[in-house]
Amino acid sequence: MIEAMSQGGSRKGGVLFAPHDAFGSGGVVFEYVVNYLERVEILRANQNYRLGGLSFSTGCAHIHPVETYGFNFQFPEAEVSFVTDTRFFDEIADTYTGQVMVINVVRYLPIETVDIDHLSIEDVRRIIERRRPRLTVLTHFGMTMIKAKPWEVAEMLERETGLRVIAARDGMRLDLADYLQSNEAHGR
Repeated sequence: MIEAMSQGGSRKGGVLFAPHDAFGSGGVVFEYVVNYLERVEILRANQNYRLGGLSFSTGCAHIHPVETYGFNFQFPEAEVSFVTDTRFFDEIADTYTGQVMVINVVRYLPIETVDIDHLSIEDVRRIIERRRPRLTVLTHFGMTMIKAKPWEVAEMLERETGLRVIAARDGMRLDLADYLQSNEAHGR
């Protein structure tokens, strides 16, 4: 992605927002490509950021083997929260306040005997029942979710919670204004 933003390093371009541990030894960002960027912003917990007309903030630090945060994006149509990889913890529902929530849900069922720092459907249920977003989009499926058929899991979760839940799919686009307006017309 960095090479694409900078045309293979032939011109400085793009801004990278990443946590501190994405850099250096063991980091996922190669040192040589950092110089291709216009700017690097180190993400920290509970901070506000801006890129052009886009405003967003990070949530609290997640429970995961690497430093990771989710985001609250401010759009004219709605606030969109993106809950990235993490183990469930009570404060997570307070961190993400969007009317639309996009949630990484790797596991269908939790595994109590193994330390897996990813959310399950039961974790998602706890988050959305507490936050009551107008729309939840499930994404980032592991094999147990794929085998459970994410679109069917989303329908089940929607029936059981009374909240709008859909499963992401490859190539999916979501027009917030159109989607939220059509859901208002249907009483959602």
